[in-house]
Amino acid sequence: MSFYEPSTFIPSMRVDSAKGICSLIAIFLPSLRRGGAERIQLYLARRFAEKGEEVELVVANLDGAKYQSIPNDVAIVDLKAKRVSSSLPALVRYLRERKPSSVLSALDHCNLVALCAVKLARVRPRLLISVHSPISKSSRDSGLRDRAIPHFARILYRWADEIIAVSSGVADDLSKTISLPRDRIRVIHNPVVVPELFELAKEPVDHLWLQQSKPPTILAVGRLEPSKDYPTLLRALARVLGELSVQLIVLGEGGERSKLEGLIQELSLKEHVDLYGFAENPFAFMSKARLLVLPSTFEGFGNVIVEALALNLPVVSTNCPTGPAEILEQGRFGRLVPVGDESALADAILNELSSPVEGVNRRDRAMDFTYERIADQYLDLITKGATA
Repeated sequence: MSFYEPSTFIPSMRVDSAKGICSLIAIFLPSLRRGGAERIQLYLARRFAEKGEEVELVVANLDGAKYQSIPNDVAIVDLKAKRVSSSLPALVRYLRERKPSSVLSALDHCNLVALCAVKLARVRPRLLISVHSPISKSSRDSGLRDRAIPHFARILYRWADEIIAVSSGVADDLSKTISLPRDRIRVIHNPVVVPELFELAKEPVDHLWLQQSKPPTILAVGRLEPSKDYPTLLRALARVLGELSVQLIVLGEGGERSKLEGLIQELSLKEHVDLYGFAENPFAFMSKARLLVLPSTFEGFGNVIVEALALNLPVVSTNCPTGPAEILEQGRFGRLVPVGDESALADAILNELSSPVEGVNRRDRAMDFTYERIADQYLDLITKGATA
C-alpha cells in the first residue's frame, strides 16, 4: 500500500504488452471510513490486484481511513477535499495526470462528480458507476442537497459506459426515478463473502448472553437510524417475550440511540436488550447467536443477510425494497415479513426459534456472493471496452 497526492508522486504503470497500452483501474470513493459501500469497494480493489491489475483508490478525503483493510499492492490517492462535491478540481487533475484506463465510482455523490470530472478532464477512461441504494428513497429521506441528486442523475448518468446496481430492486427504482431505460442498467450483487469471514467468526466474544445456550439470543446489525426501523423490532420483541424468553443484541451506533433507549425503558425491555454499539468483528457475534433479524424499511442490498447465511445463521427480514427478498430467494433461505408489521415480525421470530426451517443450505446460497465471483463480473465489464 502506498500513498500519494496528484502532482507529487506518480508510481509506474503496468503495460499490457499484448495491447501496447497502460492499464490502470481507479476506484473513486468519498472516504475509507467504515461503511458497507466502502468495504465493498475495498474487496473489489483486492480482487482486481490479485488478478494482476494495477489499482488506485482515489478518495475525496482520507479522514477515518482504516488502512489495515487495504491490500499492500493498492495505492491510495488523497484528493484532500472537504467533501465529495469539492473534490472535482483535484479529480480532474488526477485524471489528466494518471489517465486511468477505467474508473469505477460508487455512491451517488461520487458518481456525479466522476461523470463531470471525466468530461472536464477530456480523457476517455471506461467509466462505470455503481448505485448502492434506491435513489428515490435515499434522496427523499435526506437533506435538500441530496434531494437534488435524482435531477442531476437524470442528465449525467447517461454519460456512463456502464451503470451497475447492486440489486434488481435498486435497478428498477433507478430506471423509474430518473427515466433511464432498464436495459441500460446491469445488476451485479455485492461481493460479501471473503475468506477471513470464517476465521473471524471463530474468535471469542466477551458477552455473557452469547456464552450460554438459553435464553436464545437474537442479533440485529446496522446503524441506529430511521431506515433500520428498530422501534418495530423492539415492539415485536415485547410481543415475543409474552411467550418466550429471549435476548436481543444490536450491533451499531447512530443518532437514534437516545430514542431507542427511551423506547426500551417504556416497553420494560432493559433486561432483554443490549444496544452494544459498533463491533469490530460482528462475525464472531453472528456465529454464536441463534437468529439474525433485519427490520429495515429499505435496503440497497443487505450485506448482513449474506454474512449470516455464510455462517449458517437463520434470518428473519422485512420484505423491504430492495435486496432481502432477492438474497433470500423470496423466502426460500429465510423468513420474510411485511415492513413495519410488529405482529408478523414477532410471529416469524417465534416460529423460527421454535420450528427452524430445515433442509436449507444457507452457506451454499451465500457462496453466490463471494468476492472472487462478484469482482470477476466487474472485471468482465471493465475489460469489455479494452477488447471491443
